[in-house]
Amino acid sequence: VLWRFIINIPTGFAFGLLGERVHSTTVPPLSIRWFGVGASWLDANCPWKDCPRPVFVCCIATSCAFSEAPSPYFTSHKANSCWCKLSVAICLHRCFTVPTLLPSLLGGIYGPVKDGSHYFSNLSGLSPPAGDKANFNLVDVVAFGNACIDILLPSAIVPSAETCKSRSALAHLAATAPREESWEVGGSCNFIIASSRIGLRCACVGHAGPDRYGAFLTKVLAEENIKFHRLISPDDPGCPESTSERTLVCFVLTDGEGNHAFCSRYDLGPWPLLGGVSEVDNIASQALSNSSAIFVNGFIFDELEDAAVRAALITAKENGAAVFFDPGPRASMFLMDSERAGALRNILAIANVVLATLDEAKTLVNLYMRRDSRSQYDELTDASQQSSKARLLARVLLEDSRCGAEWVVIKCGPHGAAIFTKDGFEAWAGSPFVPVRDTVGCGDSAAAAIVLGYLNIERARRRDMKDTVLDYVSNSTLLDMLEETLTLATTIGAATAMGDGAGRNVATAEVVRTLLSRNDKGRKYGLRIDVDAAMRAKNLLEGSVANYK
Repeated sequence: VLWRFIINIPTGFAFGLLGERVHSTTVPPLSIRWFGVGASWLDANCPWKDCPRPVFVCCIATSCAFSEAPSPYFTSHKANSCWCKLSVAICLHRCFTVPTLLPSLLGGIYGPVKDGSHYFSNLSGLSPPAGDKANFNLVDVVAFGNACIDILLPSAIVPSAETCKSRSALAHLAATAPREESWEVGGSCNFIIASSRIGLRCACVGHAGPDRYGAFLTKVLAEENIKFHRLISPDDPGCPESTSERTLVCFVLTDGEGNHAFCSRYDLGPWPLLGGVSEVDNIASQALSNSSAIFVNGFIFDELEDAAVRAALITAKENGAAVFFDPGPRASMFLMDSERAGALRNILAIANVVLATLDEAKTLVNLYMRRDSRSQYDELTDASQQSSKARLLARVLLEDSRCGAEWVVIKCGPHGAAIFTKDGFEAWAGSPFVPVRDTVGCGDSAAAAIVLGYLNIERARRRDMKDTVLDYVSNSTLLDMLEETLTLATTIGAATAMGDGAGRNVATAEVVRTLLSRNDKGRKYGLRIDVDAAMRAKNLLEGSVANYK
């Protein structure tokens, strides 16, 4: 940072001097144009473009301050002061996409501000990489790993887990797999499609082979306005050809009453499925680094080595991304051996937000929970004490120094959900009562709203920082925003439960809006659904969708 600072100061200063020498100081806008050219060149073309934008602002602002000093080239200190201050504003405009009249003053030197009104459209801290074969636009969220195809089988009695999780069962299902009409994208695709439908700008980093299932996966995501990046390069020497050329397929068995089971290579190993891959593809890594949020679930460790996952997420966090981790059904697998337990500790140290059911959260805290806390939890056996269980589990995670989470979200199914924050806040929301057809993908869909709410709160904090130079959102405002986030999450989950399967059958904004509007009219559904929170959640949804359009 120091040598970048040293080089940027004289460079910006030199461009300012050039403007003063070429043009009279009585015409400040012309000098501003010259300074704009210099700042734009530094931002877009210099070899230090990975410099964090706040550092870049400091560099330019400091060069402006230096140019305030007396100089034989400056005949009008007042004029000089004017263009220096405006130059600082130009840099702030460029770095944070604050809508102002400065683009017209610059006469198009900077060009139009793209996506300036969208949630977090340009807050990841990096300019898109130039000259790469991929076109990287800054996005709100990327689903990392666990992209697969669900093959939905006709409703029947769901067999036992032991029966499903065998190679013979998988071979039989693969040989008798139905046609494309029964295919659906699954895994993290449930989350990313739900995210796109509520107005977040999305991308997916996952594994897809050059087979019919891979072609189907990329086609469906493209139809949902989601950019797909391959997790590993087809030329990666570390991945066996037999694995890299096969898209992950999961057979979904349901009984039509909400019960379901799965059968896939995820359950059989050998793990990780993409063994030998030490790092994700370069294009995938850049896609992760150009996002405001990364969503990852426990299945990622069935695909990739812990070191590869950790390196990709750390790089993304260094560039401003928040990490959302949902252990999912794989939670119990983390305690099978020391290697898996180490992977869990690593990702809990990285994650900004952890999402889990009560059972999954109990598994997570077994890494940290003291014996007295475990005894205290076991005493809470009554279902009516779910709130106490959720609070105890969340606090164990949040108060452990080895866990980096700012939020812990506990999902309680039809009973709703709760958010607990590291600074002591908590919020609760019930779930709308709806006719349930299939619960697959409900938690993934709800996670999309958690990401939207988190980014919305961060956006409010950054707006306050700009206005007051303080990272401050009032306690009452924060609690309202947490509650509306949860209300939107449980409503999206409920809307998904009304459909068959997940993938393209997850909730749409229209169905969610309808459920929230019914609450607007004062009708109560489920537990602790607050009418005002439903109205705010609806406004959050509509604002996000409107900005996306």
